[in-house]
Amino acid sequence: PYMSKAELGVNTDEEATKAVVDKLDGGTLLFAHHCISDTFFNAYGMKVDVNNAKEIVLPKTEMESRYKLLVAGHIHTPQQNGRTVITGSVFTSDVGEKEKFIWKIGIKNQSVEQIKLPCREVWKTENPNQKELDFIHSSSIVKCVVTSKDIDINWVKRELKRFDAHLLLEQYPHERT
Repeated sequence: PYMSKAELGVNTDEEATKAVVDKLDGGTLLFAHHCISDTFFNAYGMKVDVNNAKEIVLPKTEMESRYKLLVAGHIHTPQQNGRTVITGSVFTSDVGEKEKFIWKIGIKNQSVEQIKLPCREVWKTENPNQKELDFIHSSSIVKCVVTSKDIDINWVKRELKRFDAHLLLEQYPHERT
């Protein structure tokens, strides 16, 4: 389970990581709800490694030396790196998320199969044109930002209605006089 510093009775992330690691004896599979080092998450479309996260980060190399397979949650970006699987979230919530998975683990040989789930893609567009909006599937979630007064906002509102969900932000620059 996910544990906080307070639950572990320590003051720093390093002490908390050590407290969790010290409780782990080793075995075939480790299921965890903490970050695993040398993995990443997506932040606004950029990959960010978790090695310097301000929380418990289990050391991948040490954990892989103790277990045949690591399976972790907490990070919403699905990924597989060696014998470490970060399952990710099954729901899209951030711009750029377009795929979600469940994972099938072979108990006898720790094989891993990634099974793609149907999901609503999350798109962001700025000052869109017809071609851009036509490219996005109607089952998607669209965040639309309009910064140009040249865009017909009523046209944008009509076009966005065809998507499963949308958010429209009007962010016009201010002019100084």
